[in-house]
Formats: sequence, C-alpha cells, structure tokens
Amino acid sequence: MKRRWVNPYLVLVGLSEFATGLSLIFFPEVWFRLSGMTVEAQALWFMRWIGTWVGAVGLLYLLALKRREERSGLWLATTTLRILVAIFLLGSVILEGFPKIFLGIAFYDLALGLFQSYFKGGPFR
Repeated sequence: MKRRWVNPYLVLVGLSEFATGLSLIFFPEVWFRLSGMTVEAQALWFMRWIGTWVGAVGLLYLLALKRREERSGLWLATTTLRILVAIFLLGSVILEGFPKIFLGIAFYDLALGLFQSYFKGGPFR
C-alpha cells in the first residue's frame, strides 16, 4: 500500500524542527521569556546548544526525503529521540518543577513518537 502522506509529513515536521532549532540558536532569550523563566546570560549558550540538536533532528527528517534506502533507520532514530525527550520533559515537570509550558513540547514529541512507532521501522516497506 502506497502511503502518500509520508513525504509531506517529512517536509512539514522536518522544516518545523529545523526552523525551531534555528530560532533557539539565534533567539534563545525569546524562548526563555515565553517559558516564564529568567536566566543568566550563560544559559543562552546552553539553549543554543539545544537548538543545534533540535535543528539536527529536523535535518534527519529532510534527509529521509533524499535517502530512500536509509529511511527506516532515520525513522527509527527520530522516533527514539522523540520518545526519550518526552519522557525526560514529563519527568522534569512532574518531579523537578520544570515550567508547565514544557508539557506542550513533551506531548508533541510523545504524539509524534507514538505515531511513528506505530509503523515499526517506518512506513517505507
């Protein structure tokens, strides 16, 4: 069965993650302000580092558009990363008092991770 939604999904999620990563790199203070956190200047560098990772995940989705033979591995990598991020954020909010705004990110990553894991290795077979 051909899945016509795969390429649009890869583009949408890939560009979204890549753009988010770039915004974390170039405008980290905006993200802290949105989360209601006040931080020292050193934390901005840490947020830029996280932005690099978020952007890299976006690039994995976009790379899957061109590298058809590697799609299953890229799908598994992004699925695993999303579920691990969701677990970390949920635990951080519940156990460590992380700002509740991070629940949105946790549920977004969990939803995409579970959606992708439904296809067990990717919808590319």
